[in-house]
Amino acid sequence: MKPLFQILSALVAATASFAPVSAQQLAEAQTQQTQPQTQTQQQLQNQSQIEDDTRVSIDPVVVTGTGTLHRLSDAPIAVTVLTGDELQAAGVTTLEGALLKLDPSFSITPLSTMGNTMTMNGLEGNYILFMVNGRRMIGSGADAPDLSRIDMANVRRIEILDGAASTLYGSDAIAGVVNIITDDGGGSGVELSIQSTVRNHGRYEQSVDLDGKEGRLGIHTSVNHQQSGGWLLNPMEENAAGELVPTSRLASFATRSDVASQRFTYDFTDRLSAYAEGSWYDYKQDRPLTLDGRETSYNYNMLHNNYTYGAGLSYVASEKMSLHADFHSDNYSSKYAYTRETGDFRVGDEETRIATKFYQATLKGVFALGRAHRLSAGVEYLDDRLDDFISTSATLPGAISNYTLSVFAQDELRLHRNWKAVVAARYLHHEKLGSHATPSAALMYSVGGWRLRASFANGYKTPTLSDIHTFFVSRNGDLTIGNEDLKPEKSSYGSFGAEYSTDWLTLSATGYINSLRDKVEVSSFEVSDAELARYQQLYGPDVTSNIIKKRSNIDRARVAGATLRARALLGAGFSVQGSYSYTDGRNLSAAEGADDRLDKLIPHSGALSAQWNKTWGRYRLGVDLGGQIRGSRYSTTYTPRIGDAPAYSLWDLHTTHTFSLGGVILSPAIGVDNLFDYRDDRPAYMHYVNASGNGATTMSPYSTLSPGRTFYFSLGIRL
Repeated sequence: MKPLFQILSALVAATASFAPVSAQQLAEAQTQQTQPQTQTQQQLQNQSQIEDDTRVSIDPVVVTGTGTLHRLSDAPIAVTVLTGDELQAAGVTTLEGALLKLDPSFSITPLSTMGNTMTMNGLEGNYILFMVNGRRMIGSGADAPDLSRIDMANVRRIEILDGAASTLYGSDAIAGVVNIITDDGGGSGVELSIQSTVRNHGRYEQSVDLDGKEGRLGIHTSVNHQQSGGWLLNPMEENAAGELVPTSRLASFATRSDVASQRFTYDFTDRLSAYAEGSWYDYKQDRPLTLDGRETSYNYNMLHNNYTYGAGLSYVASEKMSLHADFHSDNYSSKYAYTRETGDFRVGDEETRIATKFYQATLKGVFALGRAHRLSAGVEYLDDRLDDFISTSATLPGAISNYTLSVFAQDELRLHRNWKAVVAARYLHHEKLGSHATPSAALMYSVGGWRLRASFANGYKTPTLSDIHTFFVSRNGDLTIGNEDLKPEKSSYGSFGAEYSTDWLTLSATGYINSLRDKVEVSSFEVSDAELARYQQLYGPDVTSNIIKKRSNIDRARVAGATLRARALLGAGFSVQGSYSYTDGRNLSAAEGADDRLDKLIPHSGALSAQWNKTWGRYRLGVDLGGQIRGSRYSTTYTPRIGDAPAYSLWDLHTTHTFSLGGVILSPAIGVDNLFDYRDDRPAYMHYVNASGNGATTMSPYSTLSPGRTFYFSLGIRL
């Protein structure tokens, strides 16, 4: 049996040339979604450092665009990669922080009590498909899943794909795909990694990772704990008269979360391998009963729970064919834990806010059809269930579910020595919404150091179960109802990009346009008193407003933008990189004369960083200065009264110190977050008149919830 390094090297060469590959090489290529990087692949990346500590830009291996291994520069579908080196240099401990610091396509809108909402290229989090090793993450369905489920100490790299450009993962990723590739070790023996980080405001992170392999059996265990003490940004808020009074509401609550994951792998033969895995996540948000001696209005704490389980099998039938079967389940629930008597609830009672379940089963085959074609084809079954959902008036009467059955095919073609193409299609049947087909295509031309890429894809997103079936009554008596007549959302995405790279310089520019049809938004209509009485009979006496809100397919939207990226290796251990993103999002169905910008839109954003690395014997020093820059953020709700959230920039200084002591590696890190102490400390809550003409109060549209300059210390130990 060839050494694993030789197998991987042969695989990369085969991927570049589309030559027939060996059985084991084919298996390696196709199990990357379920088999994260091995130790040998890590060694391949570590070759990026040479004796004088100048970083050489060796292409990382990526899998997200096509589901098969490609060097990044040789991938026909453009993929952005946040490497393990970048994540470590930036000192990030959360996925949210990693995306904000290192990729300007992402932005966060703080929502305080219910957490943050994320956007990617101007579109909300429910249009982003988040995956771990190619398997979907779910949440409430209304936004991106809870990203604190990800243990960043266990992340090898993050691959980001814009738009619905990959048919393999489903066409509902209208904004894009974020695939988190974890580190499940590799090689023989046992490796133990421990990392702890301490920051002010009671923030603490602890991760423990254990990898072991003996013979055919591999075991990987990961445990992570995070906690935060919460903070105020401004001790004052507005009252109904517009006067500033002391606030009793926090900008960020105290939180605690725990994540544990377990994975087993077993090689029955050189051709047949299997895995089984599971994870557990528990989160608590503590809301104080008093603050600085004043009683608060909080009646409950928030509890989130998530668990996953899955298994898979890979069989290499021949040098030209491999087969793969995977099953995955993701289960999420959110609860209110009452700390005051509220209605019929006593202190200590818990009430389920939402409970969802998701099941995914996939059968996939990869076929090497000579030197010019590689075909991936398969079938996928998705079952999405809403077990419970609570509004202020009633609970969902019973569990509801929808299933989707899809078939997909993708052909990777080498048209010429300088031309590559990917042509794919997905045909799906939804239990209630019928059938639909979504084609996609990508083309790459390469010559010298140049890469030109173009892509087109259709997206198709079915309405969530909560959009269709649930309703909500606000404290102001406003009713928002679902709509069983909702149609699927559709998109057409096109992009063109140019990239130039040498051994020391990489430059790229990409432009895109994403057109959405039948976008689901909330429309409002007025009812008479007699009609209001009928709504009260259906949804409860808490409905008091004559303005009824209904989820409807009312909007067409268009997002266009461009992204520029540059990286230079300057020698002597120095490197710099930067990126800029311009986004123009428009609601094409807005009334004439109305502001047609998409909600939560940030037109201008960027990221910059500079690194220096130097080694003296067994000691290595790494210094990283990085900044995230965000322009002003528009909000359809707040802007008429409060104004856009202001532009800001946050700069961090991170230093890592690595000591190689035989079989032990010590990696202490010291740094400063928010170096220049920026805080958006406007008054906490403000009053305004909402779209229904009623008075309302909301948290100020903070640009960021950063508490200010933060010093931190981290210690990593690897055995």
